[in-house]
Amino acid sequence: MNLLSAATAHEAALIRVPAWLRGDFVEHPMSALLRATPDWLAHLAELRGICASRGLAHLIVDGAPEAWQHEGRDAGLRLGEADLIVTPEAFWFRDRLRGQRTTVETVRVDIERFVRLARAAEEEAACA
Repeated sequence: MNLLSAATAHEAALIRVPAWLRGDFVEHPMSALLRATPDWLAHLAELRGICASRGLAHLIVDGAPEAWQHEGRDAGLRLGEADLIVTPEAFWFRDRLRGQRTTVETVRVDIERFVRLARAAEEEAACA
């Protein structure tokens, strides 16, 4: 996970998360781009809280990253079943290519680490 662009006064930080495209006979590295907006961070905190308060191992809701990329370019995938999976400690995205058994999925992202990275980018923008 790394910061692609720092936050500015007009836009939240853009963070790249490693991902994999996997199918029956294929496995390719990918990445997902996430915009760490205050609303998105609050949504993530809310989902994490639901998991913790109800004793759930995980929670699956509709959700997709801002973009999926392959080698730094838009992957142009025909996706159709985007999920955001949240546990009390981590989150990740999963999607499926329409009409295929191929999936694209990010690595598990530690929520505390993600929030620290987003906040650091926000603070850096405030100092600039």
